[in-house]
Amino acid sequence: MHNKVPSEGSRRLKNATRMSGRKPDSHFKKKAMAVAITATILGGQAAMAQQTLEEVVVTGSRIKRTDLTAPSPVAVLDSSQIQISGTVNVEQLLNQMPQIIPGLTSTSNNPGNGEASVDLRGLGAQRTLVLMDGKRMVPTRSDGIVDINSMPTALIDRVEVMTGGASAIYGSDAVAGVVNFILKHDFEGMEVNAQYELTDQGDGDVYTANATFGTNFAGGKGNVTIYANYNKREPVFQGDRGFSTFALQDGTDTNGNPALVPGGSSGVPGTRFFLDALGGGFLPGGANSLTWDANGQSRGWFSPQDLYNYAPDNYLQLPQERLQFNMLSQFEINEHFTAYMDGMFVNHNTPQQLAPTPAFITTYDYAPFNYAVNPFLSAADKALFAQSEAQIDPFFGSNPANGILEYPLFFGRRMAEVGPRVSNDDFNVYRIVAGLKGAINETWDYDIYYSRGTVQWESTLKNDIDKGRFLQALNATGTAANPVCIDPSNGCVPMNIFAIGGISDAAADFIRLNLNSHAKYVQQVASATVTGSLPGLAPAGDIGLAGGIEYRQEEFAFTPDHNLEIGNILGFNTAQSTAGDYDVFEFFAETEIPLVKDAAFAKELSANGAFRISDYSTVGNTTTWKAGGEWVPMDGLRIRGGYNRAVRAPNIGELFLGQANGFPSYSDPCDPSNGFIASAADQTFCNNWGAPTGYSQPNGQVEGTFGGNPNLSEETADTWTVGAVWTPDFIPNGSLTVDYYSIEIKDAISVFGGGVENTIFGCFFSQDLTSEFCQHAGRGATGNISPVLALNDNVSVLRTDGIDISADYHFEPTDHNISIPGRVDLFFLTTYVLENGYQANASIPFYDCAGTFGSPCGGTLANTAIPQWTTNFRGTWSNGPWSVSLNWRWIDSVDDARIMRAKALGLDAAAVAAGIPVRSYDSQHYVDISAVYDLQEHVTLSGGIDNLFDNDPPIAGDQQTQANTDPSTYDVLGRTIWAGLKLKW
Repeated sequence: MHNKVPSEGSRRLKNATRMSGRKPDSHFKKKAMAVAITATILGGQAAMAQQTLEEVVVTGSRIKRTDLTAPSPVAVLDSSQIQISGTVNVEQLLNQMPQIIPGLTSTSNNPGNGEASVDLRGLGAQRTLVLMDGKRMVPTRSDGIVDINSMPTALIDRVEVMTGGASAIYGSDAVAGVVNFILKHDFEGMEVNAQYELTDQGDGDVYTANATFGTNFAGGKGNVTIYANYNKREPVFQGDRGFSTFALQDGTDTNGNPALVPGGSSGVPGTRFFLDALGGGFLPGGANSLTWDANGQSRGWFSPQDLYNYAPDNYLQLPQERLQFNMLSQFEINEHFTAYMDGMFVNHNTPQQLAPTPAFITTYDYAPFNYAVNPFLSAADKALFAQSEAQIDPFFGSNPANGILEYPLFFGRRMAEVGPRVSNDDFNVYRIVAGLKGAINETWDYDIYYSRGTVQWESTLKNDIDKGRFLQALNATGTAANPVCIDPSNGCVPMNIFAIGGISDAAADFIRLNLNSHAKYVQQVASATVTGSLPGLAPAGDIGLAGGIEYRQEEFAFTPDHNLEIGNILGFNTAQSTAGDYDVFEFFAETEIPLVKDAAFAKELSANGAFRISDYSTVGNTTTWKAGGEWVPMDGLRIRGGYNRAVRAPNIGELFLGQANGFPSYSDPCDPSNGFIASAADQTFCNNWGAPTGYSQPNGQVEGTFGGNPNLSEETADTWTVGAVWTPDFIPNGSLTVDYYSIEIKDAISVFGGGVENTIFGCFFSQDLTSEFCQHAGRGATGNISPVLALNDNVSVLRTDGIDISADYHFEPTDHNISIPGRVDLFFLTTYVLENGYQANASIPFYDCAGTFGSPCGGTLANTAIPQWTTNFRGTWSNGPWSVSLNWRWIDSVDDARIMRAKALGLDAAAVAAGIPVRSYDSQHYVDISAVYDLQEHVTLSGGIDNLFDNDPPIAGDQQTQANTDPSTYDVLGRTIWAGLKLKW
């Protein structure tokens, strides 16, 4: 009968995860060795000598192996690391790995949606495949990204991270790699955990409690494991930290030098009305707008100090409440048939909060305003409005003397009286897996399963503004003491926007709009796999084989609130309904061929390969494949390499997403102050494009129209890896691993042109008004960019390469004449990114974003830092019941990406750099300490301090992600203290 890896129960794991001075459980160590031959087990569990050989399966391959090696670089986080780090949401630990560029996290408020994502190599979370026990997890939304909030943290045995293409093994989405969460099966006993953490400023509390119960039955043939978790996270606001209390932007100091200055929004609580748009010069002090104070007194001047500071109302840490249940069960009927069924339910609720709505009204959506009878305007202000009417209305062919301002160009009002905008996302995740597995004979196994995952998402948007009612309530008549709406329908309450705090509670209630939307994602997978070997056909051993078939169906539907869909809102972006589905039928096979054994030039030499043929209902047939090999020239040295042709089919959102508007940041190349006009020909082109000489862009955002494209084709990626694992005899408990990776993705799916700003640049640098970029980015009568059409397209080339280095070593100090009992585990992991960037379109050169932050770079989140060096070191001392650990993280310095862009475009990079107040983020160091103590046989205490030295994050202005920094990459909460208690029977 063939060998199988036994599942880990709580009693086996007890010794294995302590990293104590006692001998670890042999089964656990052999399994850990198999998945971590790269020596990248965070926390320093070193490679150990095996006493017996057992067959195991490693992420990145379906073939069982007895040589305890991985054919591709695989990094591993085991349950001991989760425990000793105090991790509640596993995203926190994953994002510390150098291979990962942080995406959506607990500190992602805007952008943010309550999810947590994982982004390998910064190629986008949609290109990282997330598995649970080797099987696909259901995505959360139409973009195909899996929310790892759903992972049962305390039930995780280990997390295996394989970077590089794996589409031939696992299918679409595995372009950047695979993250495989492997749970504790065959759990026996009962375990209860409770943990509490907070910052040293007394906020950001996190409470978590979970219980795991497992029992064997039928003489050990069957097992049922049940897990329950409750987690609650309290909010921290940006106003609670000094670095994020005020919204910052690029500017100049009193001497005219570049500096960060308080910024904010021109949508202020006192309203800002732009009346002198055509330069009539009639406003006080020559200003072009009116602003009102709390007494209703207007003034014409507006200074930067008047900008509204929207930062304090935003979350720095999102609150969250999560409830989760898991059940894992299996029953061995006989050696040929083992039935299993796994179930999961997760509910998590995560709100986001923004400052009160900035109600910006323009010519395009404004109803005529009868200022002459408005009871809230003074006689002096009515006279100014009359002059504005005389100036503006004739320009649009309207009556200039009817007391009605029919075409005001622009005004903005911060709706503070209505309250902050709150977006509440409630997710329900259901997943069931049912299967049958077993031995066909002594050399062949099979696994057949069906899985169905469903995510139901309910979104509530509170304190938005009903645009129609806003315009209705604005048009009032009567007296200040007894105002009435000109149109009294719907119970209209007149609204006074011409004074800070002037909107009554009744008027606020009349215009307040709460929105409800919902979505549902369903994934179904049916799969059959066989694995085994063919003896006697290869020169140096049995040929390993795996193969199978898989059918997968994905469907998604989003139904927005009616007001959200028709655009009757002022505080959130519009959204259109989305519905779509696709299915795929696949055949896959994999082989491992031992070529040479114990020869003069090779202790071992083997080749491996795989292919997958897929038939998508959307893009048709695709083929992926891989080829690689391993060579052991001498004892202690293993060299491996491989090539993967990976494919990613477009997801539902990329294909079918309904069109909606957004407002990304941009720099207009026809604004001379932005430094792109380098010749008379450039200026002439801008003039012909519709931007007059001396044009100045009105603000830092431009409108774009985004949406799906059903005509998309698949992405293709070429992935190379080559590396070596060295375990020298003279360091018996140590190893060194070096791996080089290279990934290039062609026909990458992105918004047209690679983004709104890149489309604008594509037009400018093409110098051709008939180019497709100029056709997507026109200009209006005043020279402003019209809404840019930015639907999805196969437009980009993504490319990254770099080197991963890891080293680990464990020893007993007494063996080196050091009078310290116990054992020390040392681990070091670093990644050096040689290149990481993209070419958005043919008119713009390749942007290498390695070592940069800010636009036009970033991973899953815009402006995210992409450091060249990222390092993690952990040292752990264990003795008896004690384990004490120190973790050091280092993030290399990064430069403002605008400097890189200037170099790539052939502009004066030194001049660009001279105008930037924060040209770089300094390198950052974080130290975490923690300890685990077995108080009694059934009681374990744990605790620690993260960010021991309370390092503040680096800050920026225009190039920030949010909160004046990059909160996904850098610690924004400061020193955090946590303590935990575990009871086990």
